Amino acid sequence: MSLANKANFVAWVHLGWYVIVILLLPLLYFFDGLKYFALALILSYYLVAGLSGGCPFRQMEIKLRREADPSYVYNGTFVTHYLNKIFNIKVSLWASRLIVHSYTTAILLLSLCKIFLAN
Repeated sequence: MSLANKANFVAWVHLGWYVIVILLLPLLYFFDGLKYFALALILSYYLVAGLSGGCPFRQMEIKLRREADPSYVYNGTFVTHYLNKIFNIKVSLWASRLIVHSYTTAILLLSLCKIFLAN
């Protein structure tokens, strides 16, 4: 598999991660059984991102793209790049980070509420 294909694979995995996280909040609201999974997923995300200095999926994708061809490397985040590339929607780096971190924090808080405030 070429480096460009590996980078594309990482981008698809990254997209899958976003789909899971997006679906997790409404699912967690309705299904209490997801509270520990949600807590573990979000805490592991914060831990890995904190230790690696950012999103590990993006770092891996950028590294592979840089090795394949430096012209394939994009600026900004995964969200800002692909929203602009696919849907021609321009979102600032600040706004994308605010949305992502607010959403993951909402999942964290809801899972903690379901754990500690359970009847």
